[in-house]
Amino acid sequence: DAIQLSKSRLEKTEYAVKSILKNKIINTDGIKISKKFVPIQSVGCYIPGGLARYPSSVIMSVIPAKIAGVKRIVVVSPPNFNGKIDPLTIVAADLCGANEIYRVGGAQAIAALSFGTKSISKVDKIVGPGGAFVTIAKSMVSERTAIDMLAGPTELGIIADATANPHYIALDLISQSEHSNDTFCYLIICYNNEEFFWDHDKHIILYPFQSSGNTTQLIVAEHANIRTLLNQNPICTNMTSMMFAFDNTDLI
Repeated sequence: DAIQLSKSRLEKTEYAVKSILKNKIINTDGIKISKKFVPIQSVGCYIPGGLARYPSSVIMSVIPAKIAGVKRIVVVSPPNFNGKIDPLTIVAADLCGANEIYRVGGAQAIAALSFGTKSISKVDKIVGPGGAFVTIAKSMVSERTAIDMLAGPTELGIIADATANPHYIALDLISQSEHSNDTFCYLIICYNNEEFFWDHDKHIILYPFQSSGNTTQLIVAEHANIRTLLNQNPICTNMTSMMFAFDNTDLI
């Protein structure tokens, strides 16, 4: 149900964007300019999956291509520890309308999508997030195959006031910090309330980290209190997130 709901919401958004862009005619100074929406023929969607499951990446990659009218949508995803693609990824790909799905990941998957192999035909564009090797591979093939972007390590900054729910903030930090060990997440609050720092479900706890404070002083206000949060979720044990607490400091 969650996948179907996310799919439905994104479809509405993409249809709205498409309706704005397609078939526009502009007449100015005797010049007629026509804008047409012309989809590419094929797209390859890279879906991470070696260490965790990301059905949301399937939705965000496949649905825009589907609404745009791409005829051939290919999903590639690395196997998990059992040597299989996570079932949730397969279900999401099927619900979203992917035409093909292959059990391959890493730089070799990007190479396959760009150059083609005996089993995987090349595509016109490659989209989707990945780790360092995937990002480097996308950069290397970008001169022959279009890509969406070069995504670096995940970085999430949350600015919260007294009305924010600590539970939701904790879940947001965890959902991003699970991406990889080099993920950097931080929370900025505009008041100093020790109780706020504790999530109701104890997902995150306060922990002193002097080196973070030394670095952070370069980018926050003079009187900011520096704290770090260590995620206690098993999949995030290597992740350190910073928290900045401001005492009567205006954010600019």
